[in-house]
Amino acid sequence: MVTSRSMQSTVGGFDKAQHSLLPVNVFVDSVGFVYINLQAGEPDVKWVDHFDGVHDQGRLKEFDFSAEFKFDHYWEQHLHSNWKGIVENFNECYHCATSHPLIAGISDLTKYRVEPTKGRMEHVIVNKDQEDGQFKRSIIYFYPATSVSVNNHFMVVQRMLPLTATTSKIEFEVYRHREATDEQFEKVKLFYSTIMEEDKHLCDASQRNLNSGVYLNGELHPDKEKGPLHFQQIVRDDVMGHRKLEVEQGGKEIWPAIPKISGEMGTDRLAEEELFCSQLETDKCMSKPELACAIQMHKLILLGSFSVLGGEKWARWVWPTPPDLVTAGAPGTLSTKLA
Repeated sequence: MVTSRSMQSTVGGFDKAQHSLLPVNVFVDSVGFVYINLQAGEPDVKWVDHFDGVHDQGRLKEFDFSAEFKFDHYWEQHLHSNWKGIVENFNECYHCATSHPLIAGISDLTKYRVEPTKGRMEHVIVNKDQEDGQFKRSIIYFYPATSVSVNNHFMVVQRMLPLTATTSKIEFEVYRHREATDEQFEKVKLFYSTIMEEDKHLCDASQRNLNSGVYLNGELHPDKEKGPLHFQQIVRDDVMGHRKLEVEQGGKEIWPAIPKISGEMGTDRLAEEELFCSQLETDKCMSKPELACAIQMHKLILLGSFSVLGGEKWARWVWPTPPDLVTAGAPGTLSTKLA
């Protein structure tokens, strides 16, 4: 509006409010983490209904995050895998005995479990040596694609983001505990990065199997793979529920992050054109089995902001945001998420 000052005085019925910057739903929890929901208007899913009580779980309740941790570095990992396969792999340790020797070396895998509660999953990890606190750690996953891993020496905020139907990237924000020595911090960094590299190979190989076109489905262990089962059910409910709402309103696409048009902006001609284009795209994609579900996930995730499934879910973490990164606009910071 700064460069269009004459619009309000020369265009009849011009409503400046219809052309202003869009508000963003923000929630700050009890320990200082910031959640962003880009749904236009009041969020359909309240934070308290999705994540309430999360910081009463595990070791997250034992730290003063803003006082004890300082941002150290950021890095990315690119995978040839669908983001959902990455999330499933992250939320089970059934494969750890054969695929992650570092984890198997210090953890009692018979007691490793993942406990789902609404929009989160807590990883319960028990060391083989009960007296060994060096790798005492907590992992909590936040639907749809964020996790926080913390121990005495470091914390990492991890985001698993789709790029295409078969490629993804993981963003890592690494924080160092104020009392961690250089040796301790480097050791736990190596531990974590090694595991992530092992997981990358697993996810890429799994995607190659899916791409072969002969894989149908398989059985998941009801206890050891409780995390993937819970995740699959939530995704199914959200995608199918979203499509049902579109069908109920005549097939018109719903993009929760886009504000509802009203006033002089809402015309019958615009509505007609949007519905026409929407049906063209949908009919084209639905004719291809490999794209039938992808178009729905695209709406719900890529353009609805991945911090929110379709703009409806609180899930992306942006804390603590280092002032220098905000200024630089580096990936993974508040400045880029609002852009």
